[in-house]
Amino acid sequence: MLDSTARLDRLEVEFDRATAALGTSPMHHVRHGIEFRGQLRDRAPQIAKAVGKLSEDLASDGLVPLLAYGSLLGATREGRLLDHDDDFDLFVTLRAGTEGEFYERRRALHRVLEARGWTVEPNGKFKNAHVWNSEEGSKLDLFSVWDDGVSAWTHMERMKWRSMPRHWFLEHSPIEVDGIRLEASDYASEFLAERYGPNWGTPDKYYDWRWPLNN
Repeated sequence: MLDSTARLDRLEVEFDRATAALGTSPMHHVRHGIEFRGQLRDRAPQIAKAVGKLSEDLASDGLVPLLAYGSLLGATREGRLLDHDDDFDLFVTLRAGTEGEFYERRRALHRVLEARGWTVEPNGKFKNAHVWNSEEGSKLDLFSVWDDGVSAWTHMERMKWRSMPRHWFLEHSPIEVDGIRLEASDYASEFLAERYGPNWGTPDKYYDWRWPLNN
């Protein structure tokens, strides 16, 4: 039934009517379901603690987490986390000569994190994993990037695994978004154009929706 942006917009109108009548916080639909509006920003203090702990644990192995995907888009385009985003995305770049070595490095990374108190939940056949620490309490979406020495490989549109310039993930600077401090690529605009298209600067909450939409 939800086959168009118009119908999805109408559903949000009904959400607003229902939550107003019930006296609850506003809700909206996101790619992964129905959530409270702006809930990612509401969790920013917990995310900041989790990111700080993860950064410390990765630094001991010479790794630096970078802001990724929707979290990078919100920080770059709007200076804050997106209203309709529901997860906090990070990159970690792993150098490996072959794809087989990359998978082994990724498994080793997960074992290291688990030894340091993290729960690691790999996302099936994909290269990302949900990680969380019971002390920090906020789940992070950690995407492994394969640096083969020539190019960098990571998930792009529709989770397609493809390559791009490796220096996009090697050159980075500090950034802060909603009180969360970490690093972001110096080529954020180039990456966002590659991932979300040339109109990435214009908000579109239905971009890359999970099923085809009209109008």
